[in-house]
Amino acid sequence: MDYLNELKLIWSMVQEQMKKQLGTTAMNLWFGDSELVSFSDYTLTLITTTEFKKKIINEKYLEQLKTMFEELMGF
Repeated sequence: MDYLNELKLIWSMVQEQMKKQLGTTAMNLWFGDSELVSFSDYTLTLITTTEFKKKIINEKYLEQLKTMFEELMGF
């Protein structure tokens, strides 16, 4: 499995965990069109379609995302 596919697999696992916590509607609303595009120096980069979604994700969900990625990636 190549690097990008591994990242996408991890992202899908995080999305499933987030869906359990947030519910399907909230998950689809805020993360449905987001995409994990890179990982470098312990920094993951997600893209989404609007600045508003980016703002909400950063303000409301960033810590949850960090925790889930840390648990799944083992650091």
